[in-house]
Amino acid sequence: MVKSLIPDPDPSGYAGRIEIPKLLGGNMNQFITHSTKRNGKDYPTYSIEYSYEYKHCYWVAYRFDNTTGGSVGRNENYQPDPNIPKQYQTYKDDYNFSANGYTRGHLCASSDRQYSVEANKQTFYMSNISPQLQTGFNQSGTTWDKAEGVVQKWGKITQASDTLYVIKGGTIGPNKIKGYIDNGIAIPKYFFMAVLYCSNKNYKAIAFYLPHENLKVPPYSSKELKDYVLSIDELEKETGFDFFINLPDDVEKQVEANYTLSDWSW
Repeated sequence: MVKSLIPDPDPSGYAGRIEIPKLLGGNMNQFITHSTKRNGKDYPTYSIEYSYEYKHCYWVAYRFDNTTGGSVGRNENYQPDPNIPKQYQTYKDDYNFSANGYTRGHLCASSDRQYSVEANKQTFYMSNISPQLQTGFNQSGTTWDKAEGVVQKWGKITQASDTLYVIKGGTIGPNKIKGYIDNGIAIPKYFFMAVLYCSNKNYKAIAFYLPHENLKVPPYSSKELKDYVLSIDELEKETGFDFFINLPDDVEKQVEANYTLSDWSW
């Protein structure tokens, strides 16, 4: 038998988790799960599928439950992802002289992982960082910031039967980027979130899809966060990803087809 040159896209066994989209796989993409020890067991901080070609992840996936609360603060320590081969790593200094005001934007936010100092530090791996416009996008009070805030609000879970599954990313690939900053890091044209909530085996889902622009100036300034809402099916068409494939087929079909704004607390 000839051994395949394409690596197993999931040597860790984590790809079966509900928050993980269908993996692209292949020699130029790498699936990674960062985790910490909690009560003697590995607890995933977040997972990514990383593109060597674009030096940017396709998405970051993680979950909130009744154990992910906390207030460990911002343990800032930007570092290259140790799991990525050196020639494809990115660095904090890649952003020092980036053109047109692009700054280090978290995908899994520091505020999303507050239950552990170690987990919080992992959010500062550069594989979890994306070039984002500072003015009007990656700053307090912007529409993207409001989207992150409302997801964190939904993630304040107290019941053991409830879980919030989150997939966030910036678009990369042909016709999906605005260009590159230093070290060949792609700049996404759009940023997105796919969100699934499970409570006592009842599911609901919603998605956001935002242009990577200064959303504080026209024509965006008059829009509200709800103007960027769409269904999971619609987001899949925009991004090309297959989200929540690990749900039972009947549940996936139902929750991905539509959303109800009033089902969510804003």
